[in-house]
Amino acid sequence: MAISTTDFGASFKAFMDQMASQGPAEEPVFLRRLRDHFSGDPTTLPIVTEKFETYEHANVHVAIEDFLAQAGRSAEILGIIKEQRFFGMGLSDLVASGGSGLMGTSRPKQ
Repeated sequence: MAISTTDFGASFKAFMDQMASQGPAEEPVFLRRLRDHFSGDPTTLPIVTEKFETYEHANVHVAIEDFLAQAGRSAEILGIIKEQRFFGMGLSDLVASGGSGLMGTSRPKQ
């Protein structure tokens, strides 16, 4: 009996989803880093946002550099890789648990 490509695809995806869900639950690296930084659960903190026009980005950059140049302040730059580059990314994407990586459900990696 022949199996259709649609049935095979659905069966294979279900198999991969099941295998991925049985792996150990890995805490997102950014969630751990934020928890360490704030000494508590960052998901309980209020969210404050500010949006700047594109032409103001250079001024924001200079302000951040000036802030960090003051005594006792420091910063660490982290790079990330994200599978689906055409979607935007927010802080919630960095701290959310990822899926199996199928269909673009994996979280960004440091």
